[in-house]
Amino acid sequence: CTISQITNCTESEARALYKEANLGKSSPSGQQPVDISWYTNTPERRYQSALLLLMYERASKKYPPGLALAHAYFHFSCITAGEWEYPFGTAFRDNEKDYVLNFARANYLVKIYDDQKDLHGARKSQLHLMRCRLCSTIYLAQSDETDHRCPICTKAKPATPKTE
Repeated sequence: CTISQITNCTESEARALYKEANLGKSSPSGQQPVDISWYTNTPERRYQSALLLLMYERASKKYPPGLALAHAYFHFSCITAGEWEYPFGTAFRDNEKDYVLNFARANYLVKIYDDQKDLHGARKSQLHLMRCRLCSTIYLAQSDETDHRCPICTKAKPATPKTE
């Protein structure tokens, strides 16, 4: 589904391409991601999602959306694999489960983050990149979060109620 969405080919064409590239092996089946809270459930997902979105925003200034995602995801995968030195090693893992943020989830994240804008171009998405007020780290947050502290600072320094 993800490949057909990005390339505008039919799902049967995408399946045929997958089979051809994988020596006759059928494509994996499964539900497409639809839950935005998944991205904010753990600190690792928050940080990696923010990193991918920042890389995508930068790539989208030079490339059309599908290519920008592929470009950003390749470099994101290299960094999260610990291979950020030039020349790049491999961005690819043995199994899709070895990624915190697999390509299908990355595609969905970019789509909901980028596509939901009002008539004036303001982002309507429930997900936002936030800067921690204590350490300045950028992380992914849902729009109803008001603390403005990253997950690490939240655990390290619990909020103290104001006394009057």
